[in-house]
Amino acid sequence: MLQEISDYYVKVYGVYQEEVDRIQEKKDRLSDLINAHQSRIHKLNVKQDKLNKTAPFWKDYLIKPIAEAMLPLLPGRHFELLGPFGIGARVSIHFYRDGVTGKDKWRDENCLSITFEPGDLQKGELQVVDHLTNTGTFNHGTIGEINGFNHPCVDIPEDADSQWFVDWMMKQNPNK
Repeated sequence: MLQEISDYYVKVYGVYQEEVDRIQEKKDRLSDLINAHQSRIHKLNVKQDKLNKTAPFWKDYLIKPIAEAMLPLLPGRHFELLGPFGIGARVSIHFYRDGVTGKDKWRDENCLSITFEPGDLQKGELQVVDHLTNTGTFNHGTIGEINGFNHPCVDIPEDADSQWFVDWMMKQNPNK
């Protein structure tokens, strides 16, 4: 009798152990696949990080070409790009008179400026900031006021050319 009980147990245990082994083999194969995919993901992350370091920066690809196109219409000047600054990521182009340096570059007519704010950069959208308008929407000292949001953005016409940007800038700098 004990032999029969023992034989039955060995048989049941053998079936159990085969199933455990079969499940473990599946788990091991899946773990191997997971590890292979994790390795691929790591390699892709490294590749993406390298690519992100070479991403086209909108300031260089949108604002700088506008400044370069405006420059021939502003003889005797050179430009400097400043920004992006603040929540609106605003960038200004300052056109200084040639030969004027230090604090003098900011005096009188020595500096003409135009400021841009990005829109949907995947579409290459920009707007110009209207510094002559103050909506007063944001109280003094608030984040909105500090970030210049009382000065609204204006859409740039699709057919805007260098002259349009120069005219806008001159309108924004009436005393210069």
